[in-house]
Amino acid sequence: MAPAVRSARTSTTARGSLSGRTALAIFQTGVGTRALFETALELGLADTLARMLDHTVVAVRGPKPTAVLRGQGVRIDRTAAAPYTTHELLAAIADVPIDGQPVLVQRYGESNASLNAALEARGAEVVVVPAIGGKTDLAAVARLLAERGFNEVTVETGAKLGGSLLRAGVIDEIVLYVAPVLLGDAAQGLFALATFEQLGEAIRPRIVDVRAVGADLRITARLET
Repeated sequence: MAPAVRSARTSTTARGSLSGRTALAIFQTGVGTRALFETALELGLADTLARMLDHTVVAVRGPKPTAVLRGQGVRIDRTAAAPYTTHELLAAIADVPIDGQPVLVQRYGESNASLNAALEARGAEVVVVPAIGGKTDLAAVARLLAERGFNEVTVETGAKLGGSLLRAGVIDEIVLYVAPVLLGDAAQGLFALATFEQLGEAIRPRIVDVRAVGADLRITARLET
């Protein structure tokens, strides 16, 4: 089974696309850069992150994030000169056009206010996504997308990210593609969730559509709010 989940809890009718190119990716710390790649791997998004960086200007602030990126096989386009402060970082990316373009800023700990201000002065919108327990706050991400006119967001997920989205309460609809293939009891589940102690704890989506897609079945179910 291959699940897709959809969040559509906004009142706006505007639509947007998440497929646009990121103009610039800035990596500031080794610890934070490593955490980003580890999280992407855990959520099954390592290939997505690698493809995005392949088409993005990648800038680093110092030797530590440089070492992590090289270990991941990531191309580095801009490097801040010593002593590796925000001033040198901004000088290194001065020629990169970012006005009205998406910019990814890796941070770990406190936000870099001077970097944010400089990026905003050049026309970039800085959006800080909070974290809970070292993990991205998915509910906060859903609210940020809603505020920016995203009426529907479709996510093709593995079990870990699917379970995280489900626990965050941001899934409205689940689309399952069921193929006539038997994989045994060691196959990966659809959603990584804590073991339920009672049957009443089970999540019960309502099936609203079932149709054949070639040899497969496409099942659409909605979560009641």
